[in-house]
Amino acid sequence: SVSRNSSRRNSLLRATSPLPSTSVNGDVKANARAALGNFLEQTVGSVLRAWLLHFDAGCEHRITVMEFAHLLRQLGYVGNAESLVSKIEGNAGEILLRDLDPELASLWKEFCGF
Repeated sequence: SVSRNSSRRNSLLRATSPLPSTSVNGDVKANARAALGNFLEQTVGSVLRAWLLHFDAGCEHRITVMEFAHLLRQLGYVGNAESLVSKIEGNAGEILLRDLDPELASLWKEFCGF
């Protein structure tokens, strides 16, 4: 009976233990990217189009987090833009295309190399 209680307790502990932080952070980032991508596709047509026309119109290849959040609200984002942006931010205080969609950024970089 003691070993049965011990194994039951261990299985309960495993079920309630938090996931490793890398998994949680990766999921949070992936979910934020997906939410942002869906919003940009619905409002502008695509993530790349939004990036080129709204977020990186000056071709600096980066935008400050504050400016990005401000432009999101101008595009009609009604959620907490700062919270969303903080989940995808790559470099301290900046957003790059690769933070929004790494695969798209890689394709765009390759295309620009031609």
